[in-house]
Order: sequence, then structure tokens, then C-alpha cells
Amino acid sequence: MAKCCYWLTNAAIGTVGSSKAMANAQESIQATDWLTMAKLAVVMLSVAMLTAESYWKMMLQSGRITSKYVHNTNRDQPSSEFVRGILNRMKQVSLGSVSELLQLRNVTAGCPIGAALGFVYNVLVYCAVELITSMQRKRTIEKKQTDSDQNNSSKTNSSDKPSDQNANPVSQEGLCSRVLSVGKYLLLCIIIPPFLNYASLQREGLLLQPEGGQLIDVGLGQKMYLTCKGTGQPLVVLDAPTGMSSDVWFQIQDDLSQLTKVCTYDRVGLGFSKRTLQNETTGVERVWRESTTGRMVDDLHRLIKEAKLPKPFILVGSELGALNGRFYSHIHDWEVSDLVLIDPIPEDIFLEDVWQQYWYKELVPYLQTLQFSAASGLSRLLLIAGWMQPPITGENISEDLIRRQKYLLSNPAHQSSSVDEHFFLNESVSQVREIATYKPLSSRTSVSVITGDYYDALLPAHLNLAVEKFQEQLLAQTYPSAKQIKIPGADRKMIYKKPYEVSKHLMKLVKQKKPKQESQ
Repeated sequence: MAKCCYWLTNAAIGTVGSSKAMANAQESIQATDWLTMAKLAVVMLSVAMLTAESYWKMMLQSGRITSKYVHNTNRDQPSSEFVRGILNRMKQVSLGSVSELLQLRNVTAGCPIGAALGFVYNVLVYCAVELITSMQRKRTIEKKQTDSDQNNSSKTNSSDKPSDQNANPVSQEGLCSRVLSVGKYLLLCIIIPPFLNYASLQREGLLLQPEGGQLIDVGLGQKMYLTCKGTGQPLVVLDAPTGMSSDVWFQIQDDLSQLTKVCTYDRVGLGFSKRTLQNETTGVERVWRESTTGRMVDDLHRLIKEAKLPKPFILVGSELGALNGRFYSHIHDWEVSDLVLIDPIPEDIFLEDVWQQYWYKELVPYLQTLQFSAASGLSRLLLIAGWMQPPITGENISEDLIRRQKYLLSNPAHQSSSVDEHFFLNESVSQVREIATYKPLSSRTSVSVITGDYYDALLPAHLNLAVEKFQEQLLAQTYPSAKQIKIPGADRKMIYKKPYEVSKHLMKLVKQKKPKQESQ
């Protein structure tokens, strides 16, 4: 075991020290992640094997295990020089190659996380080296004590009883030592994944941003990510479902950009938009809680103003995005020519006990689990192992989009904002109900509603029936003249599961509006 450990340590140091390997590893994020994790795993495995080897020899010297389990039966010939050489090699690892191992010296220049990770890893390896040294010292002391006890017992001719008295403390001490050793390894497993995940997020946040996108300062310490494609009018603005980034519109945006200009954006805290500081809000913003529809609509209005997007435009929203679209079109009716609601969430749905039970007892706790998994680094490990899959998959999905989804699944800030949007959805529907009562929708704004056969194919039938019932009430009471479109075999995931069906209806609407706005 010790020879294998020594070979692994040399291999890890040789790989880390190669500048050519480092340059090749930085060419792609996926390769960098795999290489970084592999190198760290090799070195930590070496530390574990060294500790296990030293502890094994200590137990062998103290007589707690028999020599039949090892090839070397001579207990008086410990390989001290060999172990000392391994210790020196491990000290070289801890002192000389930590920064290169984590690949943060060049990738995250100016970021304190590289220095922090290097310091933490140095401390961990130093503790492991000191642990091995203390075990060897303890083994020597125990051997001398055992020899002394045997000499005393032979002189007094009472070897059986004293040995029984000494056996219990030794076994207790051995149990405590084993528990401490296991605890230290568990502590390493808890500390290392979050640090590695955070370091990867800093690098990926710069490299994975969609092409053509830009961060726009909308004031109040907020920056929102906006991506626009195509040219012409009318402008189409797409608002994503609850807790999701603008990537869900990738196919629909590409289709519509052939006819006109299409813009998607990430709501504050989601995707690549920055989360605001709570104490930097003033004036109207204090009325609306963060992660509620009122606040999101105000953010979108400031984004459109700062980006100087043309008006009026077609506003398309799905689920929570549909709530935002309804709120926006009631408040800023002259800016919205057409409102398209995809699987709108009816405000009265939370009056149903079965829906509240599902939403707050099942869905929100599940999302909180994903948030904890992302913060602990577990999500990244599950994604690397293939035990967790991104929500958007298929043959036409690009590698960049898949990597962005994995990045967001591993990003605790994104997951936290997703939890907040779901948790405050009841408050959002209350805001929409109040604004619809206070200011009805203008007759100049046309409304289209796109739904599928059910709300979610994975939900029980009684929940889908509840949503369908309240959606029908919403259309009958609030938008009786709305155009209703039903896509067979679709549910709320239709915008990325059946994007061509949705694009077909949106393109028809754009073609109808295009001659009118061009003539104006």
C-alpha cells in the first residue's frame, strides 16, 4: 500500500508541475473541472493511504492485530526511512503545488478564493502529515510501555491479571483513535467540495455567458442580463417560467429572430443577473417584496428603459412570467401591444388546500434540498458522476447550453432565487389580483393564451384538474375575449419540450403585427 501511495503522490506532483498539461487543461471548462477534481482526488487519496499505512503499522507494533494479515512479519523492522521519504514528499506537495493543483493562479487572477483555497489545502495536508508523525511517535511510546509492562509482569509472576487490566484502556484508546481518524476524513469530505464548487463557479460565471448578452445596470445596485437577437419590429420580450433562466427560450428565440428582434432576460438573482442588496431599495421599490411579481415588473420596466428597447412590444410570459406579463400590461398598458400567456397561473389556485399542500409541503422543500445540495458542492459531484441531469436535454441542445444548465444547478445563488420565487408565488398572485381590480387591461392590448392537455404530466390528475378549472375561470372572468390555443400532448414544459409548436403561433402573431408597425 505504501509503495502504491508513493507512486500516486509522485504522479500527482508530476502532473501538477507540467505547464503544458496546465495549458491544455484550461482550454475547456469541462476538461478543467475533470482534471482539477482528478488531481485533488489523487493527492487526497495519497494522504489517506499514508495515514492508513501508518496506523496499520502502529497497530501491528502494539500487538492489536496479528502478522498473518501482512507479508512482513518482522515487527522489529519498521520501514522508517521509507515512511520518512513519503512524509518529505507530501510536504513538497503541500508547500509547492497547491496553487497549480487548484488551477486558480491564472484563471481567477485577483480573486481571493485562490489564496484561500491554497491556504486551506496547505493546512489540511500539514495536519495529515502531523497526524502520521504523531501516530508513529505514539506507536513507539506504546511499544516501550508494553515492553516495560511485560518485564514487570514477568518479575511479579502475575502476567494474566495485569494484562487483562491493561487491555481495556488500550482497546478504548484504539477506538477513540479510529473515531478521530474517520472524523477527520469526513471533515475533509465536507470542506473540500464547497470550496472547489465555489472556485469553479467564479471561473464559469465569466466563460459561460450566452453570446450577444450584456449586463445592464438598472439602478439600485442591480445588474440584469439581457440577450437580444434579430432585427426589426415589433419587439418580442420573453419572460421565463418560475425559477428558471432565459435559456428555456433558446429555440423559440432563434425561430422568432428570423422575423424580428427578440429579447430574453434573467430576472434578478437568476441566471447571470446579479441579486440586489436589500438595503439599496428606495421609493416605489419598498412597496414590493423581492422575488414577487410587483418587484419583477418594476425591474423589467427599468431594464427596458435602460436598454432603450422600442415600444410597443409583444410580451410573452410562461407561468410566473405570465403573471409578470399580466401585471406589466395593466400598469404600462401603452407599452404592450399584445400579451401572450403560456400556461398562466390562476390567482385563485392557492385557495385550494390540495394545491397549497403540494406547493409548500412537497415542491418548495424539494427546491430547498437542491439549494443545499448546490451550496455543499454535492450537485456538482452528482452532475460529474452522471446521477443528476439538467432539465433541458435533447439532440438539438448545444454543449454550451448543457454546461450553463449544470452551472446553474451548482450555483446556490440561482437556486436560492428559485426557492424565493416559488415561496412568494402566493403573494405574487395576490398582487396581480389587486392590480387587475384597480386598473383593468386596456382594450388596445390583445391577449392570447396557450395551454396544453395538462399543467404538468408528472403531477397527479386531481392537481392538473384543479389548475385547468381555475384557468378556465380566469379566462372567463378576466379575459373573455382572449384567443385560446391548445397544443396537444403538451404541458408547462412546452417552451423547451415542444418549442416549434409555440413558435408557430408566435410567428403568426408577429407577421400580423409587422405590417402595421412598419407603416407607422
